[in-house]
Amino acid sequence: MDCEQFRRSSRAGSIARSRSAERELLEIHLGECSACRALSEDFGQQDQQLRLAFAARREQVTSLAERIKGQLAARGARKCSLLLG
Repeated sequence: MDCEQFRRSSRAGSIARSRSAERELLEIHLGECSACRALSEDFGQQDQQLRLAFAARREQVTSLAERIKGQLAARGARKCSLLLG
């Protein structure tokens, strides 16, 4: 794996969520490349800061989402009222 592949992988999602074979290649690259290792650490710190910043709202957002799901379920399945011919 090279630096460009690492950047693409890190933009696509968390390294922790990578498939095991890809994760192994990422870990090898991080062990060899200080620039990508620093970038990975920066991403980790940014992720932690964002999670902390929004932690207080997480419960509210989850509650709202559950309430909306309940309202949609109570309505029942909607049937299409438009016929195309």
